[in-house]
Amino acid sequence: MYTVAYRGNGNTGGSAPIDSNKYYSGESAKVLGKGSLVKTNATFQGWARTSSATSATVSAGSSITINNNVTLYAVWKTNTPQAPPTKPTTPATPPRPPVIVVRPEPTPPAEPEITTTNEQTTTDNTPAPDFGQSQTNTGPVVIPPPVDLVKPDSTRIGIGNIPFGDFTSNDSWSLASMILSIIAAIVALSLILGYFIGRRRNDDIENNEYERRGARKERVFRIIGVITGLIIGPLWLILDDLNLRIAWINKWTPIIAALFLIHIVFCLVYQRVKSKEQRDDAVKEMNQQDIPTYM
Repeated sequence: MYTVAYRGNGNTGGSAPIDSNKYYSGESAKVLGKGSLVKTNATFQGWARTSSATSATVSAGSSITINNNVTLYAVWKTNTPQAPPTKPTTPATPPRPPVIVVRPEPTPPAEPEITTTNEQTTTDNTPAPDFGQSQTNTGPVVIPPPVDLVKPDSTRIGIGNIPFGDFTSNDSWSLASMILSIIAAIVALSLILGYFIGRRRNDDIENNEYERRGARKERVFRIIGVITGLIIGPLWLILDDLNLRIAWINKWTPIIAALFLIHIVFCLVYQRVKSKEQRDDAVKEMNQQDIPTYM
C-alpha cells in the first residue's frame, strides 16, 4: 500500500496538510489544499512532484492515480512589490493680470443743419446713427394678421358633436338625464303652484263627504307626483359626474327614465282625477241652478 505526503517547500509559516489514507496501486487519491501554509511575499500556486518546479502541475481538489509513494511540493510565486504612484508636479501658474474693458462712449447724433434763406427753409433730415443697436430695414413693413382668439369649430360643443353613448358606459354624464330632470322639476313646481291656487276650492268642499274623499285622492296623487318630480334632479346630480365628458345616455339613464315615467304616470292620474272632480262640480252647479226657489 502507498501514501501521499505534502511538503511546504520553503514556507515561512503554517504546516502542510496530512493525508493519513493508504492507497492500493491504481487507486485514485484526491489532492488536498494548502492547509495553513504561508510564505512571506509569495502566493500559493498549487503542487508539483519536484521541489524545483516553478509552476504547479497538480491543483488542489484534483485526483491523481497512485502507483507508488507520492510526495507533492508546494509551488510559490513571489509577489512583485508595486511602487507607490508618483504625484505629477504641477507647475506654478502665474496669476493672470486683470482685464480692463474700456467701453467707448456713444457719440451723440449730430443736430440737423438748418439753412435759412429768403426763399425757403431747408432742414437736413439725415437719420441719426443707431450705433449697431438696430438694422436698417429697407423693405416693406409686414404687419402680422390679428390672432384669432376663438377656438376652431372642431372644439366647440354642439348638438351634432355630442356622442350618443351607451347604457354600459360610466365615463360620461348624460344630457338626456339632465333634460328629464329639468322637465320633472318644472312639472312638480306647477303641481305645487296649482295646490295654492286651488286652496279656495278645497275650503268650499270640507262639508261634503263625497267631495272630501275625491279631494283627498287628488291630493295623494299630487303629492306623489311632486315627490317623484323633485327627487329626479338630486338623484341625477349624485349619479352623474359633471367633470366627465358629455354624452346623450350612460348607465344611469334607465334609472332616471324609469323615475320620470313613474312621475308622468302619477301626474296623468292626478289630472284625470282633477278633471273628474271639476266635471262633478259643474254638474252640481247646474243642478242647483235648475231647482226652483219658493218664497
